[in-house]
Amino acid sequence: MRLIKSILYKTLGLKKYLSFVSKTYIKNIEKGKWKNEYPELHYLKNLILEGDFCIDIGANLGYYSYFMSKYVGNTGKVFAVEPIPNFAEIWKKNVAKTKIKNLYLFPFALGETNKTVKMGMPVIDGVLHHGMTKVISDDS
Repeated sequence: MRLIKSILYKTLGLKKYLSFVSKTYIKNIEKGKWKNEYPELHYLKNLILEGDFCIDIGANLGYYSYFMSKYVGNTGKVFAVEPIPNFAEIWKKNVAKTKIKNLYLFPFALGETNKTVKMGMPVIDGVLHHGMTKVISDDS
C-alpha cells in the first residue's frame, strides 16, 4: 500500500493525490468498509443526532465534516476549522457532495496567540501523511 500511495503522490501531485485519497476514504466508509481501521468514523452515527451542532477542529479533507453533515441533517450545523488552503479547497468539494447546506468553514489555525504560523506535512517512507499536519516552529 505504501508503494501505491507513493506512486500516486508522485504521479498526481499534491492536490490531485489528496482529492483522490479523500474521495476513496469517503466512498469506502459509506459502503461500511474499514470498520477496524476507522471505527470512529463509523461510530459517529451513534453519537450525532439530527439537529445537533458539531465542530470539526482540524477538518483536514472533510471526512468527519462530511458524515457529521449527513447525520445532523438540514436542521443541524457543522462548523469546521481548517487552516491549510489546499485542504480547505478539497474539503469544500467533498462536503458539497452531501448537498446539505449546513456546513461552515473557518480557514484558521486555533491556538493561544493571534499570529501567523507555518504548517507542514511529513513525508514518511515516501508517503505523505496529510493527517499529521503540524505547526512548524521557527527553530525547526
